[in-house]
Amino acid sequence: MRNLLLISLLAVLLFGCGPKNDGTADGPAIDSTGSYIKFADTKAIDSTWSKDNIVIFHVTSQPDNLHPTNGISAEREFIFRYTQMTLLSNDLLNRTIRPQLVKALPTVSADGLQYSYELIDGATWDDGSPLTIDDVLFTFKANKCPLVENPDARVYLEDLANIVVDPANKNKFTVVMKRKYMNNVNLVADFPILQRSYFDKNNVLANYGFGETVSTAAGKKGNADLTAWAKDFNDAKYGSDAAFFNGLGAYKVTAWEPGISITLEKKKNHWVDKLPTADMHDKGIAEKIIFKLNRDENSVKLEFKSQKFDGTNIISTRALKELQKDPAFNKNYHSYLVPAYGWAYLAFNMKPDGNKHKKLFTDKKVRRAIAMLIPVDDIIRTVRAGNGSRIATMVSPLKKGEVDSTLKPLPLDVEGAKKLLDEAGWKDTDGDNIRDKVVDGKKIQLEFDFNFPAGNPVVADMAKLMAEGMQKGGVKANMVGIEAPLIGKKASSHDFDMVFGQWGGNSQPEDYSQLWSTREWASGGSNLTGFGNAETDALIDSIRYATNADQRIIYSKKLQKIVYDEQPYVFLYAPRRCVAIHKRYGNVVMVSDNPNVMLNALRVLSGSMVKAENPN
Repeated sequence: MRNLLLISLLAVLLFGCGPKNDGTADGPAIDSTGSYIKFADTKAIDSTWSKDNIVIFHVTSQPDNLHPTNGISAEREFIFRYTQMTLLSNDLLNRTIRPQLVKALPTVSADGLQYSYELIDGATWDDGSPLTIDDVLFTFKANKCPLVENPDARVYLEDLANIVVDPANKNKFTVVMKRKYMNNVNLVADFPILQRSYFDKNNVLANYGFGETVSTAAGKKGNADLTAWAKDFNDAKYGSDAAFFNGLGAYKVTAWEPGISITLEKKKNHWVDKLPTADMHDKGIAEKIIFKLNRDENSVKLEFKSQKFDGTNIISTRALKELQKDPAFNKNYHSYLVPAYGWAYLAFNMKPDGNKHKKLFTDKKVRRAIAMLIPVDDIIRTVRAGNGSRIATMVSPLKKGEVDSTLKPLPLDVEGAKKLLDEAGWKDTDGDNIRDKVVDGKKIQLEFDFNFPAGNPVVADMAKLMAEGMQKGGVKANMVGIEAPLIGKKASSHDFDMVFGQWGGNSQPEDYSQLWSTREWASGGSNLTGFGNAETDALIDSIRYATNADQRIIYSKKLQKIVYDEQPYVFLYAPRRCVAIHKRYGNVVMVSDNPNVMLNALRVLSGSMVKAENPN
């Protein structure tokens, strides 16, 4: 799985949750196995609880789009868990991977370069046509084509050499890799399988060989068919118009009201329902899932008090703490503090154009000084009500074996920051309390736009404390709240000075390509800052291709130290997600991997619904 898969520059991932678990001194009644938390089904069904087999889930932002390849938001991936399917998928319960559209995990060749699979029987598209190997071939050709607007995903397919179909059995195929890679097996878990006949009606990509042919043909003259196909495939309708959404999952998006809600409805007679081996990852038990947007904290609390929301994984600290003081809330809802992968950050534009964005953060002394001016501990203690743990590196503290624990978070040190800024040549020469310097023959001030996710007062409070901290060092950060998805687009196109956001992750080993490879800067991918050089690119490749886990971690810690010294980010804190689910449902499971919940598996406890599922 991609480790730092998603950029969520939205309020949705910037909260912690209250110290209580289930509103009681003893905590929730749960069955904890260490890899997930399953709440015991409530025995007494309250007469006020709805019997509707619908889940209304609280969110604070919506996806950048729902295009099957072209997007990076956490919200998009959340919805894809229910509308799309992959060859392998993330097992949220056991922190591993599991077969989804193939019969088993692959058979691996002795040299570790060939991975053989067989498609499952019975999977069908919405038009009734079966899943075939043509869909698999098309999916990976499309994702490798440089004309497709998916740079963040395409980087993971650089070492995919070919997919070879078994001539004796068209459902069997072998994924051929160029090199051994730690995530060769779970590589295919990141790419939803696309229906070739829907997205390539003229079968254009069949005219091009798999290997490198699609990639090289894209830049040559005389390939107008490929260019025309890509233009249509990139069309916004496939990501914004529910009439054009297509996937193998148990649910279909039937309505998208921007700024209000997204509605998913269970497909009638979905093929998964006919599989005797289907588990709770794939089944659709809830008839409808509605993602309802609400950013107003007071309104959110009222919605929970009146049981209008069935769940959330994003309620703010202070809202939850207030709700947990209410016995009625604790009677109606399970709530739990869930440690999550990922980390919050401030990112610097280290390679500005010098015109629209001035050369402010090209010196690592300046970047370190800014980090020393941010009152992270105060932010955690006040705005986040004590929830959140300081971090010094880009590896989640949940990955204890991989984190370089010798690297320590920088302390708040205003005088030390001032000294570094002096050494870097930034001084207040005109007495206006803003440092300045002559850069490229022109005097400029250490003043810039500080972009942060708009629409939530908690996020604004955090940004304000950061800006005030910088001001104490003679640095002026002009707060600019930006709505999603524009903030993500501006960041990936390097149209920013400093941005506040969070990266999501998962439990799988770290692949640092997406955030730290220089190729990702040049391609408009997820290397927002411009970090890196030939040495760090080589180190990233060494990590990716190390066959010995111990050696890989040695390389990983070396990269962490370089990043720590270069300070392309201010590493802020590791999140803990606050999850609440109504007690009218059974099968309530919470996990550390995104999105922390399994909404499709929720079962209304009315005595007449589907019988309980057992995680396996």
